[in-house]
Amino acid sequence: MSNDNKMERNKYNTEYWLMLCDRYFDATITPEEEMLLANFLTTPESNIPEFNEIKAVMGYMATGRALYCQETSKNSRVGIITRWVAAAAIALVVVTAGLLKANRGSEGDIYIAYIDGNEYTDKDFVMQQMYNTMARMSSCASNNAVEEQLGAMFRVTN
Repeated sequence: MSNDNKMERNKYNTEYWLMLCDRYFDATITPEEEMLLANFLTTPESNIPEFNEIKAVMGYMATGRALYCQETSKNSRVGIITRWVAAAAIALVVVTAGLLKANRGSEGDIYIAYIDGNEYTDKDFVMQQMYNTMARMSSCASNNAVEEQLGAMFRVTN
């Protein structure tokens, strides 16, 4: 240990360090004073019962900071990897959707209707049957008001 550090520590007495401890607990200490207090607490002069409490608290805080920094750096690496994987997955989905859309043209469409056990593949006939079915479904649904449908469902009379 250098002579300058010994002389600097010796110029402060126990009362000064206890006052600094009180300020630490009051959260009015400066970062420089906190560093000075932490350095003092590692010396043999601080091996008295009055400093046990501050040693425990500062040690706990230092451990917490170290764990937080370690966890934060680990999370940031995982976060970066996750972002890249997500970006790659999105790009893959977009490219796949584009390729599927480009490959699926009107010439690749298949029109099939099964009516009374018979299979029909003519595009115009199948489309006409689909429109007729949709029109019949629409007309049936428009005749039933919501209240009538709920009434029938719960057997409630108006």
